[in-house]
Amino acid sequence: MVSCGVVGSSLLDKIDRLFECNVGELVSLPQIVVVGDQSSGKSSVLEGLTGLPFPRESGLCTRFATQITFRRSKAPGISVSIIPAKNSNLEDKVKLHGWKKSDLDSLNPTTFANIMAEVVQKMGIGCPEEGTSKTFSNNVLRLEIAGPDQEHFSVIDVPGIFKRTTSGLTTKDDMAMVDGMVNEYMSNPRSVMLIVVPCNVDIATQEILERAEDLDPEGIRTFGILTKPDLMDKGSEDSAISLVEGKTHQLRLGWHILRNPGQSELSCSPKERLDLEKNFFSHEHPWSTLDEGKLGIEPLRDRLQEILGDHVRREFPKVKAEISQMLKQAERTLKSLGLKRQSQTEQCQYLMDMALAFQNVVSHAVHSDYSRSNILTANKKLRIATEAVNRGQKFADAMERYGQTYDFMSYAETLNKMEVNSETNYTDGIREEGEREEEEGVVEDDVEEEEGITDDDPDSIPDFADAGSVTADIDIRMEDDHIDIQDVVHKNTRVSLRNSEEIFLWLKKEYRESRGFELGTFDASLLSVTMKQQAAKWRDLALGYISDIISLVHSFILGVLDYVTPNDRVREGIRTYLLDEITKMYQHAMSQTEFLVSVELDGTPATYNRYFNETLEKLRQRRLRLRLQNCAFTHQKLGEVVRLNDIIQRHSLSSEDHAVLEIHDILSSYYTVARKRFVDCVRMQVADTLLVTGSQTPLTLFSARFVTNMTREALEDVAGEDAIMKRRRDDLEKKIARLHEGKRIVG
Repeated sequence: MVSCGVVGSSLLDKIDRLFECNVGELVSLPQIVVVGDQSSGKSSVLEGLTGLPFPRESGLCTRFATQITFRRSKAPGISVSIIPAKNSNLEDKVKLHGWKKSDLDSLNPTTFANIMAEVVQKMGIGCPEEGTSKTFSNNVLRLEIAGPDQEHFSVIDVPGIFKRTTSGLTTKDDMAMVDGMVNEYMSNPRSVMLIVVPCNVDIATQEILERAEDLDPEGIRTFGILTKPDLMDKGSEDSAISLVEGKTHQLRLGWHILRNPGQSELSCSPKERLDLEKNFFSHEHPWSTLDEGKLGIEPLRDRLQEILGDHVRREFPKVKAEISQMLKQAERTLKSLGLKRQSQTEQCQYLMDMALAFQNVVSHAVHSDYSRSNILTANKKLRIATEAVNRGQKFADAMERYGQTYDFMSYAETLNKMEVNSETNYTDGIREEGEREEEEGVVEDDVEEEEGITDDDPDSIPDFADAGSVTADIDIRMEDDHIDIQDVVHKNTRVSLRNSEEIFLWLKKEYRESRGFELGTFDASLLSVTMKQQAAKWRDLALGYISDIISLVHSFILGVLDYVTPNDRVREGIRTYLLDEITKMYQHAMSQTEFLVSVELDGTPATYNRYFNETLEKLRQRRLRLRLQNCAFTHQKLGEVVRLNDIIQRHSLSSEDHAVLEIHDILSSYYTVARKRFVDCVRMQVADTLLVTGSQTPLTLFSARFVTNMTREALEDVAGEDAIMKRRRDDLEKKIARLHEGKRIVG
């Protein structure tokens, strides 16, 4: 062979090494592919190019692709191996990769035939009559011939396409398989196609040539080989001559013509073949008139080396770039799978990283440091501190507006009750004066100022309340529940507010049903009874509030898990293992709320808060002031005074009404103290401590400690890779290893 140059030789060597390490399965590599119809003389062309004695009689060499590589080395040697097809299963890949013949001195016809028979057996190729239907294989036989006299050259032979099946040998499935195999090699944009066409057929009928034109419209990688010129009828040689001279069916790389050995010449040596071929082209007309560079096997070798060298130099930068690009993509894909998690240590570390990321988001969320977390910046619903505080405020507003069963009487209404039960017109004057002063804003309500709410203050009404109706119903729940917690939280109900006109009748009824022989007073247990009825809606409001906090917390947990856990199976496993402990925490929060409700409603009313006594005293003084307001007159020196006789002339209420009003004032004063205490306890002891900000809340459960306490079985169940993931990771790691080797080769 003629040398293709030092640079070309170096690049060809790199391409051969890329094929050797199977990078050719990943990246299209420059190569020469010999294609043609069956009986086109393709085997003779290959034998002439390589000097290898392909066993013709068995046809075994045409049942799979064969890659033949020549390279220069100090020590001569021949090695034979099999490159498994891309779609081979793992068992076949291991078996085929493990088969190899190396350090062969030569390939004589007998040795070559024996090797081919063994290759056929390893690939599982048979015939229908032998009990198998696999006549062809997508595996590739690789022959490497090295030596100090060899030049770098590589060629691939693929089975010849055929359009008719042979009974007992080939089927339509075989026909389709070979057609697909040939098309795959020809479609490779880096393949130089050697189109083998016999001279004694009509060139217009050759489908292989038409296919080459479709795949290579510019003709930069199609080289035509004409065979069997000696079989043409005398006088019909002009069609072949026109092709070789470029007059018809022009190819950019041109046409070349070979003489195949006849049936009686198959046993000739390579030298004898060359002599026969040279003699034919030198003496036979019109072949002797053609350019010698386009005739015979030796000029063909030189021409192919030139073509392959030019092609490799043109395509090599693209191959190098494609290997780098594919390597980066494979590494990104492998990284997206997360840490390898096949051992217990790997699984623990994988979950540990997720737990730390989870707790990082929790910390930012609980401390309202939303700008430091992308997910909290993007999803405002996950801002758990803000959501919890806002829901707590709505709970406090609902308790203030709708917590009592009956609305307490205003002071004007209290005065009316006193007047209705008075027998003198004098009280009418007091009522008129009291109503007039209240309408003019003269009478101030110290207690309502302490409360921070008035009937006319729209800002004090919760945003979910119907401020236009004192009897409006409201929902106790504001959040939708995830299916995980539907059995834990309180169901949604509606509560309503009854007006203040009913409270006097109710208290009078309770008084009458509980009074004894006491004179001018009432039984102490009556406060417990009325308080329990007046605060009966606290349970629903409190449980609705805590249920909403649970729902917010659970949505936060699931949302952050989605963020820190890209793998659906792992995320579902974590959620499943967390759910039992989280549910217990939710149930404890609901139980604690029930406990606080029980303390307020089932226990004995009690408080050390002096606000209770101060409020009660203000109520009593206000009632006295309202009764005497109309009797007062202004003294020049003393200011507003009331005559003693006017005080003495006042007619007191009946003992029953007096007791009922006293009960009302005591209940009102205590209810306000208890309500504020209850709201704070529910928020601080349950919502905050048990669910959001405490040291042991559902938000703190998925942590490093939780991961380290998981059993080996739990780690495997949650974080272990499934079979599909393991195969994908293994394939990616092998792909990356090959690409790294390819990158090292190309430099």
